[in-house]
Amino acid sequence: LLLRSHFAPETPDLVTTDPTRLQQLLSNLVSNAIKFTEKGSIDIHIGPEDSESSDSKCHPALHIAVSDTGIGIPEEHLEHMFASFSQLDGSVTRRYGGTGLGLAICRELVTLMNGRIWTESVVDAGSTFHCIIPVALEQGRAMEKPQKATSLPQPLNSPRNILLAEDNFVNQRLAAKILEQAGHRVRLANNGAEALLALEREDCDLVLLDVQMPELDGLETTRIIRDGSIEGIDPNIPIIALTAHAMQGDAQRFLDAGMNGYLAKPIDRQELLNTIANMTAGRHEQTQPSIDMDELLNRLDNNRQIIYETWKVFSENAPELLQKISTSFETNDRERAMQLVHSLKGAAANIGATRLQQVSARLEQTLRETGIEDGKSLWNDFIREFEQALAYLEKHLEE
Repeated sequence: LLLRSHFAPETPDLVTTDPTRLQQLLSNLVSNAIKFTEKGSIDIHIGPEDSESSDSKCHPALHIAVSDTGIGIPEEHLEHMFASFSQLDGSVTRRYGGTGLGLAICRELVTLMNGRIWTESVVDAGSTFHCIIPVALEQGRAMEKPQKATSLPQPLNSPRNILLAEDNFVNQRLAAKILEQAGHRVRLANNGAEALLALEREDCDLVLLDVQMPELDGLETTRIIRDGSIEGIDPNIPIIALTAHAMQGDAQRFLDAGMNGYLAKPIDRQELLNTIANMTAGRHEQTQPSIDMDELLNRLDNNRQIIYETWKVFSENAPELLQKISTSFETNDRERAMQLVHSLKGAAANIGATRLQQVSARLEQTLRETGIEDGKSLWNDFIREFEQALAYLEKHLEE
């Protein structure tokens, strides 16, 4: 299967739009094309919208088209393709899988960017999904054309043992090749059940789990790992979700299941390697504890009763505060997010959670200086430190 991209010569070097939504839109369209194309090619065409067929003279726009040589869509189904849970018929669902949400998400993303989306298709010949996305042109700035890499990059961190559970062969081989070229050792599994067996047999530093897999999906596999019911499996191993559908609310759903973060498909090489490096940094090294007990005892004159009472108050109230922070991120409420993170930073200092206090301070500073989107890059670290601090408190409060 060949994946190609084509930029029209007159495409502007630099435009302004919502990069997160645009990336998610392309990811979903390409993933959908891959799913329904067994052989041939997938082509991504990007260029300026034809001014004669739109109002792009007043409002510049990009025309994005993703074409495939897949199964195609009958004409009578075209108008329903962007409805939630839409599939051609039951046989398509059984053969190709999926929930039918991918294109509905694309429609929602395009609507949020004030654009439009439609489909052209011929049965057994393929489909083309078109999007018109309004953009703003950047004046007086040039962007250097990307150059093809001439050598393999160096590993971002020391080699890790990584378990990759993915039922799609193309996605599996692509991710495995990226990891192996970066120096990591990869163990493959085709579903959640195989992943659990692999974890029983050998130690791994991190797990990459496709969310939707046959037999046992990624969410249920994560819950089994986290409950510690299988001897020999580390219940605290970092787990990253791989998903073609990363929308508002999904992050919380993955975290609720026990995952440490998620990556959208198609896989971005640099994002994948950076995430692995961040998730596994110091995993086998000595680090400061979640709670600095020596500092607490010194500050509170060895009064353990006050310490435990403070811990109890934090344990009871912090989860609600975290939920409010998550909501402020989802709604892009920067001021609210800053206030809430500042509050959590102070609470973390009061209970001796030095690492949580430090990452909260970094997150607050990032929100203040550059905003929500850049703040999201610290979210996984923030959540990890929060969960570790809370686990420490709960363990010692029970003793």
